[in-house]
Amino acid sequence: MLTRTELIENIRVSYNLYGSISGKALVFLHGFSGSKNDWIRIARNFEDKYFIIVPDLVGHGESDSPLDVNFYTEFFLIKVLKSIIEKLNVEKIILYGYSMGGRLAFAFQRKYPDLVEAMILESTTPGIESQKERFVRKRNDNELADRIEKNGLEWFVDFWVEHPIFATQKKLPILMQNQIKENKLQNNPVGISNSLRGFSTGKMNSYWEHLNNLSVPVKIFAGSEDTKYHLISKRLAQKIKNSNLIIFKNVGHNVHLERPNEITKELKKFISKIWSTK
Repeated sequence: MLTRTELIENIRVSYNLYGSISGKALVFLHGFSGSKNDWIRIARNFEDKYFIIVPDLVGHGESDSPLDVNFYTEFFLIKVLKSIIEKLNVEKIILYGYSMGGRLAFAFQRKYPDLVEAMILESTTPGIESQKERFVRKRNDNELADRIEKNGLEWFVDFWVEHPIFATQKKLPILMQNQIKENKLQNNPVGISNSLRGFSTGKMNSYWEHLNNLSVPVKIFAGSEDTKYHLISKRLAQKIKNSNLIIFKNVGHNVHLERPNEITKELKKFISKIWSTK
């Protein structure tokens, strides 16, 4: 694994690279309050066959956490990802997005459809269709951002890990639970709060109406105990014609964390159908 940093409009963006650089890459996008390190266990299973790019999204991990919310928007995050891909001379990608990373995956594929050969979407959504629901979600996320600034990062991490969609993580070994919290505590409270303000589900564009035109192969993962995203994933599978949905039993929102071996197995089968191995 190699860690690099790029300067994009004076914003430092950190990313991990695995395998040998080539014209095709598997790109992993982490979720809200996560980091590139969330993918280490998964990525190492593929580095002997594929080139892999795993960025810290702006406001997360070792990337910068600027005060200007404009650096957290859908528009800028797409620009960051495109800049990294161009820097590495990559011409085709398979894009794996988890939660917030999945929302960015939808946006990126819409902007650069010829670059994306396939997608893996885990516990995510292409946005909110209803203007009223979008307004409510944006308001709620702005309020949470204010609370993070007021109460600090430790308060947020304690609050966030207690969210019902992560309840199944209580079954994980206590050392792993502590590591999850410790990883989130490495983030910057400015970056976390501004990510909510700049790339809220209520603020991003909705891509539901474009799903019928999504022709690349799509694998969809969701946990049976994550009721909200379980249902969204079923709807995605109905709308995306070239898609396959797998529901993992007794798992919550973060499937790749709770079932890394099963995810790896499914990924190997899916990717091998898209790309021939070296």
